[in-house]
Amino acid sequence: MTPLRISTIFFAILLTSSIANATWPNDPLVNVPVSTVPGEKDDVYLTTDNQNGALIVWEDKRAEQKDIYMQRLNEDGVAVWTQGGVPVCTANDNQNLYHSSDGTCGVTPVVADGLGGAFVVWQDSRLFSMRQRDIYCQRIDANGLPLWTTNGVPVAIGAGNEEQPSMCSDGAGGVIIVWQDKNNDLIFSDIYGQHLNADGIAQWNNGEPLPINILDWDQNNVVICADGQGGAFVVFTDSQSDVNDLHAQHLNSDGDLLWGDDGVVVVAANDSQKSPVIIESEDGNPIVAWRDQRSGDYDIYAQKLDAATGVSLWNSNGLALCTATNSQYRPSACTDGQSGVIVSWFDYRTASGPPWDLNIYAQRVLVGGSIAWQYNGEPVCLAPDAQRDNRSISDGQGGAVIAWEDNRQGTGREDIYVQHLNGDGQPQLTLDGQAISIADGNQNRPNLILAAGGAILTWTDDRTTLYVADIYADQVEIGTTSPAPLPGFPTIALEAWPNPFNPQTMIRFELPSETQVEMSIHDLAGHRVATLLPATILQDGPHALPWQPNGFAAGVYLVRLKTPNTSFTRKLTLVP
Repeated sequence: MTPLRISTIFFAILLTSSIANATWPNDPLVNVPVSTVPGEKDDVYLTTDNQNGALIVWEDKRAEQKDIYMQRLNEDGVAVWTQGGVPVCTANDNQNLYHSSDGTCGVTPVVADGLGGAFVVWQDSRLFSMRQRDIYCQRIDANGLPLWTTNGVPVAIGAGNEEQPSMCSDGAGGVIIVWQDKNNDLIFSDIYGQHLNADGIAQWNNGEPLPINILDWDQNNVVICADGQGGAFVVFTDSQSDVNDLHAQHLNSDGDLLWGDDGVVVVAANDSQKSPVIIESEDGNPIVAWRDQRSGDYDIYAQKLDAATGVSLWNSNGLALCTATNSQYRPSACTDGQSGVIVSWFDYRTASGPPWDLNIYAQRVLVGGSIAWQYNGEPVCLAPDAQRDNRSISDGQGGAVIAWEDNRQGTGREDIYVQHLNGDGQPQLTLDGQAISIADGNQNRPNLILAAGGAILTWTDDRTTLYVADIYADQVEIGTTSPAPLPGFPTIALEAWPNPFNPQTMIRFELPSETQVEMSIHDLAGHRVATLLPATILQDGPHALPWQPNGFAAGVYLVRLKTPNTSFTRKLTLVP
């Protein structure tokens, strides 16, 4: 791996662009400016810096064309890189972080590298004068410096369009990238992928893009999550037999297709299934959620797949999470910490518009596929007017933190709100959500990550100049009370001492009966970074395992203890 580069000039810039001892404002009229340099910004995403801060990436038109920029905020909300952000790519023509009005909750264009930096992937028009695109990727280190070729390494370059890239960590310092590809056909898309190591060198198919699915008609809307073993699970829409069915594939670290050459069918119901999201559950199996038109209006469904075979583990053709009247859109999913899933969406069931009365709902599915919360979902926000563009992350304690764009102050006036649901689906913040930003103008498309003591959010924001957005961020504190154990699941004590710690902590747990146990360490983005105990049968009674994270950056990590029936998660804080 390329060594970290630190310069005197950089530290001078860092010191002049930071405010000593600054803290998050905790004022929805203020917030933290991430980038307010002239020029419109769009499509903002973020990931953890593994030190309780955030790495934020966005599209930026300060040079008229669209480029990619990034900023790092520390745990106090201070921007520690060059004011306005550092360039990730400023090549000719436009570079885009993929976004679609159809819903992109499953797309991941930025992934933490575990050392305070991140990988960024985008679609790029530098070689074309028209709207054709290739795929490029860059790695930015903890100091805001690019580690690979200036303006990124090419992942896929061809005569046709390569677009809609998404990626996940390989768990070994690199990334796995997937995209839709029209090199074989100018009309219909196929699915391709590539594995880059920590130095940006392609590992699959002799450096050429790896075909994942090249069947007839259209395959697109591809999303990905890590499998915890160096490979990845991939899900995408497929139009061979019907309009937008969902198919999936499992790739190992060598790029082998583990579920057969054509993958497996997740759902092949009538009409359209689309906007998929995918996560890895604590038991190692992937869970997929999507919007589904089999009954006419769009509903929300989910399915769990067996990691080894791809066989569906819940209802055939998917488990219905919400079939309320009218349509439901843009599912966002996160783990519940116990091998199940929490899915949120925005909902037209009471819509009477225009103006539209849209609300946010969520549902939890337990490990075996049973619905945990009320029929058709738990209301997250029922405030007046429209709430939409929701995003969900796990709270690390069995619940979820959900952020959304909110029109309760009137149509044409979007704000950012957030709610924390515990494992029982009960709100832990202000009813109908806590205001994060109600500044002038419009705040749109929030994204969020878990951080120490709460969540960090970022969004596009035109409070300074209407319809010319900047990038802002803020933090919301959330409780850390552990959820009550699920019925039929015995409590397993899981503690660590000392915590915070350096250089070692002892992780203790007590089993009520003999069972198989696996223990792993994850970063706040959910990526597995260490395995402390592979799947092993242990006797009942107390047990203890040490963790001495040599070479790990200081920050917050998650220890996850998994049994055949459930799992438990606790935060660990490694101090400098």
